[in-house]
Amino acid sequence: MKMESGVAYAFDAFRLDTARRILLRDGEHVPLPPKVFDTLLVLVMKSGQVVEKEELMQLVWPDTVVEENNLTVNISFLRKALDERPDEHRYVVTVPGRGYRFVAKVREGRDEEDDPSAGEGSKDEDRCATPSFPTWSSSRWSMRRRILAAAVLLAGLLTVAARVWNSNHPGETAGGMTFKSLAVLPFRPLGPDRGDDYLGLGVADSLITRFSSIRQIVVRPISTVQRYLAPGQDPLAAGREQKVDAVLEGSIQRAGEKIRVTVRLLNVRDGSALWTFKCDEQCTDLFSVQDAISERVASALAPSLTEEQRRHLTKRPTENTEAYQNYLKGRFFLGKLSRANYEKAIEYFHRAIALDPDFGPAYAGLAAACIHLQGSPLGSITDPVSEAKAAALRAVQIDDTLPEAHISLAMAKKNHDWDWLGAEQEYKRAIELDPNYALAHTSYASHLGQMDRHEEALVEAKRGLELDPLSLHTNQVLGNVYHMARQYDLAIEQTRRTLELDPYSIMSLAVLASCYTKQRRYEEALVVTNKMLALVGPGFDARGKAQLVFIYAGMGKRADAKRIVSEMREESRRQPLALDVARVYCALGERDKAFEWIERAYVERSWNRLWISLKSSPDWDNLRGDPRFSAVLRRMGFPP
Repeated sequence: MKMESGVAYAFDAFRLDTARRILLRDGEHVPLPPKVFDTLLVLVMKSGQVVEKEELMQLVWPDTVVEENNLTVNISFLRKALDERPDEHRYVVTVPGRGYRFVAKVREGRDEEDDPSAGEGSKDEDRCATPSFPTWSSSRWSMRRRILAAAVLLAGLLTVAARVWNSNHPGETAGGMTFKSLAVLPFRPLGPDRGDDYLGLGVADSLITRFSSIRQIVVRPISTVQRYLAPGQDPLAAGREQKVDAVLEGSIQRAGEKIRVTVRLLNVRDGSALWTFKCDEQCTDLFSVQDAISERVASALAPSLTEEQRRHLTKRPTENTEAYQNYLKGRFFLGKLSRANYEKAIEYFHRAIALDPDFGPAYAGLAAACIHLQGSPLGSITDPVSEAKAAALRAVQIDDTLPEAHISLAMAKKNHDWDWLGAEQEYKRAIELDPNYALAHTSYASHLGQMDRHEEALVEAKRGLELDPLSLHTNQVLGNVYHMARQYDLAIEQTRRTLELDPYSIMSLAVLASCYTKQRRYEEALVVTNKMLALVGPGFDARGKAQLVFIYAGMGKRADAKRIVSEMREESRRQPLALDVARVYCALGERDKAFEWIERAYVERSWNRLWISLKSSPDWDNLRGDPRFSAVLRRMGFPP
């Protein structure tokens, strides 16, 4: 879909601000999850027309295969946000068997666009731009030349900017060295080719990786800032949302054989542009340029670097440009959070490794992608945990200073070898290498919670949230750690905050349902569990079904609970659910059957996420005190 730059939409008392991607009602912000916002935007842009369900799903989830019930949940959430009564749909009308139509009168307006190259003292104006529904498109200009040219240009721009700053402020860093946190936003493609999204994200990812070695500055991870890839993003609003001191943002526009680049470093506190530059150039040598970019930006924000930090800033993971391209594509798909995209990421990481067998970060990326796929009955990799372990070991062998490789190795050691102490050593090594790496702290927090060391787990989980406060993952982990510690009120409070970030977070819904069940709030637990089951498809619903058994057992509805257990037993013939079946027998208080299925799972030795929570999860509390349960923990090597 296309629309002119600067178009805004209004209906009744509502205004759709596409620049900031928010819905306003009489000037007040109406919170909408990102996919619900996209759903509303499509309907508004096609107001008066019937939008077929399939078309709407393709536009809202362009790179993800989702069930129709995801769309149904979006529409339901949207109607509540618009205050529609169930019997009177003033805005969104369902067209049975087809899709939806937006029926309110929509007014279009234009907002004055700000100049992205405005210098210090310029005022950012509110603007509207088309939100992106990314599609891949080919280009006559090769991706390799785009990356090379853009990266070299950035180095030149930042070199000039640093010199200008230093000449005007000798002996000072940007803004008097008050910056302790930085967000590097994806560089915005200004041309018509949406394939340049990959270029803008790749530039940001490369910079973030290098800046993360500077301990004086906390840098938001690419997984958090990639949400700002869509055009029309307000960098200052992004900086405030990310709770950082400074934002590095830029734009890229191709013009024939040249690339036009604009770069700004912004002080989030007062909105001032610390420096800005715009240039047209042609360049080569990607790796030399990245060295220069890293040094210039680091010097601007943290001039007192150790020799080790300077070496990290200029360390090159490979000299093979084609291998590096495939690695960046793998990273791009790894961040898109779906099974299909994880498999694409694995494919690109394999290509990178084939071109350079000593490319450490490519092995680390492969390990991470395989970890994400583990436990999926529909995954194309037979044993993703084994492949993850092999890739992580190779990454560490090549470069022991890659924290992400140590995290993947830790998870593989847990899930594949049940090597709990070895996993802990890897988590500690990752934190030692990068104390500001939020994922290292949250991963270690989960491990500590699974080892029944809840006070230590909470310290790590809170540190992870402090480093990356808007990350869905860091918020999820803290809620789950509270849950494992039996602090159900705090778990509910934290999980509700997480669901404000993403109402469709399966992990958070599962934790919330479990907490309600443990507090005997069965009706509330049932509502949450049914919502969770509506969001997952066949083959992924074992956790929700097991939760229903806990609920029905608590309500005294044993017949309903037994019916679900029979379904799970039948399904266990097609996928590894032995430990899930053991858990539901535990819920029913049938200990002998629970231990029978635990033994079956142990003999099969098939991967199952429940193994790692066997020592600490409240779901197994009915078995604690039984000598057979202690024997199982000893056989699995759990520390006392």
